[in-house]
This record gives sequence, structure tokens and C-alpha cells, in this order.
Amino acid sequence: MEEEEEEEEEEEEEKKKKKKEEEEEEEEEEEEEEEEKEEEQEEEMRRRR
Repeated sequence: MEEEEEEEEEEEEEKKKKKKEEEEEEEEEEEEEEEEKEEEQEEEMRRRR
């Protein structure tokens, strides 16, 4: 019985860890997109000059 509980806990930990990693990846992607947008805006500004 104890072993099963331990395994369940480990699985939960793994799920949490995986979810956290995925969220971090998403955040990184969003940041990259923001940077790209800013760069594009800067390019536009340069072109207009």
C-alpha cells in the first residue's frame, strides 16, 4: 500500500514539474514574440526616415 502511495506522489510531482516547464517555455516564446514586434517597429521607424 505504501509503495503505491509513493508512486502516486512521484507521478504528481512529475506532472507539476512538467507543467511548470511548459509554462516557462510559453513565457519565453511570448517574450521572443514581443521582441520581434519591437524590432519590426524599429525597422518601420527607420524606413520612414
